[in-house]
Amino acid sequence: MPEIQFTPDQVRAIESEANMVITACPGSGKTSIIVEKIIREVEYLKPYQGVIGITFTVKASKELKKKCKRMV
Repeated sequence: MPEIQFTPDQVRAIESEANMVITACPGSGKTSIIVEKIIREVEYLKPYQGVIGITFTVKASKELKKKCKRMV
């Protein structure tokens, strides 16, 4: 799978330790940002930490889960 080239704003979102809401137009890379952020969090988790991703639809949830599993 080719590596995604993120914009500076996307990199800031991925590297931020803050909780956040990602909103943007279709095709702008929202899911890719969230997947990358989740994967980075999982790689550096301490035993007592966890990650939660919330979507507004079941379809989006399934897509996010599928992409995360593919990347891990």
